[in-house]
Amino acid sequence: MQPIFVVDDEKMITSLLDRALSGAGFTVEVFHDAERALDAIPNRKPFLVLLDLHLPGMNGLEALERLRTLSPETEVLMISGHGTIDVAVEAMKAGATDFLSKPVQLPEVISRVSRVYETRKLRTEVAQLRDKRRSDFFAGLHRGESPAMAQLYRTCDQIAQFPDIIALITGASGTGKEMVAQYLHYQSPFKGGPVVAINCAAIPHELIEAELFGYAPGAFTDARAEGKEGKIEAALGGTLFLDEIGELPPSAQVKLLRFLQDRSFTPIGESMPRHIDCNIIAATNRDPEKMVAAGEFREDLYYRINVVRLHLPSLAERQEDIMSFAEIFLAQFRRAMGRPFEGFDESAWRKLLHHSWPGNLRELRNVIERACLLSAGPMLTASDLLISAGEVAAETGAGLVFPRQPMSLDKAMAIYARQVLEALEGNKSEAARRLGISRNRLKRILAEN
Repeated sequence: MQPIFVVDDEKMITSLLDRALSGAGFTVEVFHDAERALDAIPNRKPFLVLLDLHLPGMNGLEALERLRTLSPETEVLMISGHGTIDVAVEAMKAGATDFLSKPVQLPEVISRVSRVYETRKLRTEVAQLRDKRRSDFFAGLHRGESPAMAQLYRTCDQIAQFPDIIALITGASGTGKEMVAQYLHYQSPFKGGPVVAINCAAIPHELIEAELFGYAPGAFTDARAEGKEGKIEAALGGTLFLDEIGELPPSAQVKLLRFLQDRSFTPIGESMPRHIDCNIIAATNRDPEKMVAAGEFREDLYYRINVVRLHLPSLAERQEDIMSFAEIFLAQFRRAMGRPFEGFDESAWRKLLHHSWPGNLRELRNVIERACLLSAGPMLTASDLLISAGEVAAETGAGLVFPRQPMSLDKAMAIYARQVLEALEGNKSEAARRLGISRNRLKRILAEN
């Protein structure tokens, strides 16, 4: 355990604190002046310093300033006598964690120190978990073999050197937009922070502002009594990933634009703005210029979020990646299922390379997983790759199967819409885009039939 430094010129106080904290299981080192304590910090690396304000030579405020430079991660509890509370408050503004008043109450000291220790322990565990996630991400990352993806990742490496990234990722559903967003995060100065993702299409319009910006207690009917932290605030020091940003309602677009301009926002029901530093990465599977032209997306917000544009080509546009990702997915499922598949035979490769892959990498992964579940092996063949007519129809319009008896046009539309929706794994926004209708119109077609 890292030690606690107790720095006070009153030997009776240091003796009491030493006995009490040692009895609580902490390692304690006592100093009676700031200079010696500061000299010992680089080697001993205390997690906490109990620092008296009034010391011989260098006083507590001067020592605090030096300590913040010398060891920013060390917590400081200031000890102040009567009449020095204002000075203690100033010390907290300068970076102290808390302060204790003399005469010190030992149960209170142990309680405060234990709280600091548990908070620090939790922070360390979170940091270790995030480091592991970053390592796991890069261990499993496959960039593909195509020149287009190589260029995209070179651009990511270039912009990730700078803090406060703003980027827009475009590409069809299933091309790997979230993976690119994670790559940017883990390469950026904010890599130690959280990745906070929100799917703008999955949240009802009336709730999206509360999800993004949070709200104060009692801000509106049915609001939580304790209020709610928004996704933007949760992304402090990390990355905010706004998936399907084109689905944001106009009112939320206005507030998001204001946040992008000055990195400050005001939770619903509050009056004081809050400032947040984080990466902001948006993604959409629709054409943003067409959305702007149609009046569905604010032009000023588009220009603000489109600082760096990263476009992911469809899988059909990068055939080199079909083969490499198919082999990677096969290796993953071989390990997960414990089955000794050796690879794909020639007929399987022909089928993989001639399919248009409207669902892109997500569809390819699904086809390989299904083949691994059903194949007798050891080689996967064309017959193992069950690519349904509905999946082909989502891209080509061919291969639809309807009952032989006559039916209404509305019924035929519903059948086709369901096949497209199934091919796209239930993604209503992408299905509506492929069908050339609004999302609400798609819902009505499915509901009426």
